[in-house]
Amino acid sequence: MHRAVGKKQQFAEKASKEEREYVEALAAENQAKSRLGEWMKNRDEARKHHATLEDTDRIHKSLQAELDALYNSIFAGPSPEFPGEDQKEFAMREAKDAFNTAKQRHEAELQAVKCLQDAERFMTQALQSLDNARSASRMDMFGGGTLSDMMERDALSKAQNATNMVKMLVQQAQRLSPDIQDLGNIDISHGHVMSDIMFDNIFSDMAQHDRIKDSQAQAQREAQNLRGASLKAQQRSKQLQQEATVALTRLETSRRELQQIRQDTFERVAQPPPTYDQAVR
Repeated sequence: MHRAVGKKQQFAEKASKEEREYVEALAAENQAKSRLGEWMKNRDEARKHHATLEDTDRIHKSLQAELDALYNSIFAGPSPEFPGEDQKEFAMREAKDAFNTAKQRHEAELQAVKCLQDAERFMTQALQSLDNARSASRMDMFGGGTLSDMMERDALSKAQNATNMVKMLVQQAQRLSPDIQDLGNIDISHGHVMSDIMFDNIFSDMAQHDRIKDSQAQAQREAQNLRGASLKAQQRSKQLQQEATVALTRLETSRRELQQIRQDTFERVAQPPPTYDQAVR
């Protein structure tokens, strides 16, 4: 009887524990659903607000374009009968040309930076491949045989392909930014297949090993030069961005001034002439 009561108590405790865990899990799930619902509500409101801002901006740009078209149809070209308008129009055109030039230079320098950064990645690959080739060459000097020869040639081929990409990307960057200097030559020595097979000995292996070290030294030197060119291009890009920002500010100011003088002139001209009674008073 005592044992049965004990088991009944244990069962009740277990059931109570499971019920408590279930209730806690259900509460956690409801809380998570509530948080998710609140997040989705905030997201939808943010999207709606963003869409409203986009619509407002689009309407503003459309109205501004219509106003510009109206003023241009009236004032474009020489307008000696409207004092000051021609000077403001000329100033706006100069500011627009200056901004377009600054923007183009900045965008070109940005593209040049990207080319140089891509070139740096290929240069890193070339250095890694040359390091692999040097390791394989070292194995070959100590009797690595055909396998080490194959590994060496494969690594040198990859290094050559990578340096070709570096050269191509630097040339692209130079077309975009004339301030970028040429890189030095990186001579990748592939050896000679027939001589390596027919006259393979420690001396030819040592000579090839030295040539790989020379290629590696050239690549390391040009990697430093490339890093310097990339940093300078980034600095120029930042400077050109600042210049473009200043040019944009000047353009916006000149546009407002031109629009203001055109608006004032338009309102003055559009007013009906005074009546006879008004004129003689």
